[in-house]
This record gives sequence, structure tokens and C-alpha cells, in this order.
Amino acid sequence: MTIISHRHRFIFLKTRKTAGTSIQGWLLNHLGPRDVIVSDRDLVPLPRPFLSTPSATTRWMEAEIGIKKRLSRLGLRHMRLKPHSSAKDVRKAVGKKIWHNYHKIAVVRNPWEQMISAWRFREHLIGRPLSLDEMLDAREASQTKDRGNWIIYTIDDEIVVDTIIRYEQLHEGLASLAHRVGLPPPVLPHYKTGLRKPTDVISGLTDRQIARIARLSRKEIEVFGYEAPRRLTACPDEANDPVPIRSQSR
Repeated sequence: MTIISHRHRFIFLKTRKTAGTSIQGWLLNHLGPRDVIVSDRDLVPLPRPFLSTPSATTRWMEAEIGIKKRLSRLGLRHMRLKPHSSAKDVRKAVGKKIWHNYHKIAVVRNPWEQMISAWRFREHLIGRPLSLDEMLDAREASQTKDRGNWIIYTIDDEIVVDTIIRYEQLHEGLASLAHRVGLPPPVLPHYKTGLRKPTDVISGLTDRQIARIARLSRKEIEVFGYEAPRRLTACPDEANDPVPIRSQSR
């Protein structure tokens, strides 16, 4: 979800497969009537005021969303937002004054873990088996127009949020955020879980898969210092990808 909280003066930018839906479940009951939240379609209708979100708030979902699309063309800019809106689009929707005065937050995750989670979720959505390599093929084919999570919290390749929470320290990061903006301690519901299999571990990736994900997530790896995973077992018959994996510790 994208959240713009006027009550607590923060903007939450939802990155993919970083517990955003669970974070939404925690924040939802603490938002003011003017606060904006944009949710995934599988979590609507939202118990929110009609004009506070482009997402559906009634059981007449298609009709409501059609009305809100027309309202967006009439000047209600927040009606143009999406659950994974980019920082650039959110800034345009709220205006520069709110953008610069509100605390902006996003969550980042180990790119190899994030890709496995995204793969299994995509498989669940399409309702048929999908190999990780097929998922990577699709990501590579669309990379020129889809830059993944990086574009959600950056503008012109510069990070523009005030707080980056690492998924690996999610509870601690959210607790610090709650204290900062005046929210109660986080209690997260568990949404969209249970799709990964016990064998879906990053140490089980092939060398080629590790390198492909590294290329797709080059910026995150360079900036946040994520280390390429070590494989559980070597596979002498596998052709190693000639592209080196660049990672650094911080």
C-alpha cells in the first residue's frame, strides 16, 4: 500500500514482498479520516472514507473504482496512486510542501530472498507451476520499464526517503518508526504467508540464478551491502555465469 498520513505526518512507500500488506494491517486502525491509503485489490473493500482512497470502500467495487478514475481526471491527484506507486508519482500527488515536510519510509529486503518470495507469490496468483528461471526471464525482459523496488523509494537514482527499514530487522525498525511518529508499538497480522516451500532457500539457488538476480538488483546490492548467498552444494556440471557478482559490506 501507499499511505499518506496527515494525522501522523508520514508517507509510507510500499515495496514489493517486504511485508507491506502486514504493515498495512497494523497501520490501518491508526489512520485519520483524511489519511490516504491505497491497497491491493485482494484486500478491498477498505473500511475507509470514500474519498480517502482510490481503492474500493464498498461492495460495488468496479463502479466505485470507475467513479474514482473520473475524479482523478478532475483534479483529485491522490486518486491516481497505486499500491506500489513510485516516489516520483507520490510526490506529484501530494505536492512538494507535504513531500518535504512529512517523514518518508520504505522497507528493503535481501534481493535473493525477495525474488524467491515474489516468485512463489506470482505462482500462486497465476494458479499454475512457474519455475524461478521463467520468473527471471520475465523480469529481465521488462527491466527497461520495471526497475523493481529501487524506483519506489528513489527519484533519478537518488534515495529520497528519510528512513529505510531493513526487512531483516523489521520489528525493530517499525518500533522505532512508531515511536517517532506517535503510534503504538507494532503488532503485525500475517498476510500472504505460507506460500514458500521448505526448500525455497537462497543457498539452494544455482550460480546462474544468483548472478541473474544480482544483475536485476544491482543498485540495492551496491547501496545496502547485501552479500551474495553461499550455495549449499556445488554443481560441477553447471556453467557458471561469467558476469561477476558485485557486493560490498557496510
